[in-house]
Amino acid sequence: MIKNEVVLQFQGFHPSTITKNNLAEFVSELNDEVPHGASIKATFTRKDHLIKGIFMIKSSAGHFFATASSHKIRIITHKIREQLRKQLSRWKHNKVIA
Repeated sequence: MIKNEVVLQFQGFHPSTITKNNLAEFVSELNDEVPHGASIKATFTRKDHLIKGIFMIKSSAGHFFATASSHKIRIITHKIREQLRKQLSRWKHNKVIA
C-alpha cells in the first residue's frame, strides 16, 4: 500500500515492464520504512552503458539521500537499499531515544 508521494523518472532509456514491476516492488518495500507523509523521488539516468540511480526522500522527520551506479538496475537498487536502510535505522534509533 502506497501511503506517500512517489515519483519515478527515467532519462535516456525506457525500462521494460519487468524492470518497472521490480522497481514498484522495491519502492513499495521502501515505503513501509520511511516516515509517514514522506515524498520519494527516484531518478534513473542512462549514459552510454552506465545507469545512475538517485533516491531522495523528504519528510518532516528529515531528508534521506542515496545514489549508486551500475550497468544493472538490480545492483543499483541493492546498493541504494543498503544506504537508505542505514540512514533510516539511525533516524529510527534517534527517534526512540528522543
